[in-house]
Amino acid sequence: FGFMQNAYGAQELRVYVTSDVTTSGTVAVPLAGYAQPFTVVANTVTTLLVPNTNEQTGSEVVTGKGVHLTSADPVMVTADSYQSFTHDASRIYPVTALGSEYRIAAYRGLPGFNEFYKSELMIVATVAGTEVEITPSVNTLGGHAAGVPFTVTLDEGETYQVQSALSSLDLTGSLVKATSTSGPCRPFAVFGGSMCANVPVGCPACDHLFEQMIALPHWGTS
Repeated sequence: FGFMQNAYGAQELRVYVTSDVTTSGTVAVPLAGYAQPFTVVANTVTTLLVPNTNEQTGSEVVTGKGVHLTSADPVMVTADSYQSFTHDASRIYPVTALGSEYRIAAYRGLPGFNEFYKSELMIVATVAGTEVEITPSVNTLGGHAAGVPFTVTLDEGETYQVQSALSSLDLTGSLVKATSTSGPCRPFAVFGGSMCANVPVGCPACDHLFEQMIALPHWGTS
């Protein structure tokens, strides 16, 4: 998993781990050389801190900020991007629940403020040679046009964030899928949200929106 950009930057990147058995594991940012062992006592919550330098910033640049958590026994994980005035958390799904095709649920950014607050999505690769085609629903900050697919190649642990060109634009509906070359054997995680948004628009104050997407094959009809 990873952490999308939270307004002017998160004060803490937290990871909450809980389990119904006492167990241990490691949270790591492999491409940044960071690793921290942890233990969790049955039916309690362990809080871990990931260095703030592993928060995504900007748009359409490949970085090595993917976070990898492993444990000896099943655990439930929540990633929490904390700032005093803009704060959100996302349930984190295990690698076995990931897929290779997603539709984005995001939200427009906060209007004004020099167009700083953007709608955003993020991809985290789990396997080397992951080739992803992105069809944004709106123009992007990096200059990609709405409705025009473009491709990015990521290796294990690499991350790629896309932000909207304007705060008034919403990346909801964007399609993120593996190319035919990459195929279904290279699953990746995808997140959607906003740097800081009013929900609904016009109701202050803004907060970060951060949620892991569910792959299309796991969607239902009821």
